[in-house]
Amino acid sequence: MLRAGLYARVSTTDQQTLPMQNRAMREHAARRGWVIATQVREVSSRTAQREAREKLLEAARRRQIDLVLVWTYSPLSRNWSILALVSSP
Repeated sequence: MLRAGLYARVSTTDQQTLPMQNRAMREHAARRGWVIATQVREVSSRTAQREAREKLLEAARRRQIDLVLVWTYSPLSRNWSILALVSSP
């Protein structure tokens, strides 16, 4: 059974999509039989370092989770090296 880390993010506190993102990701994980091992939420503007994202990626590096599930790729990163890290075996 795969262990998933959920990553939900909005850029401003005015955006109200965090609950919808979390619900969609939880439903997706349930349909596939994945266990949700951790879940992080961030409200942040464009910055290079996002603390919650970094903790989630560190969990992936340590093999504490098998995959990172995001509602859309853009909140995780527009940086392909991070996406490659997340998707590498």
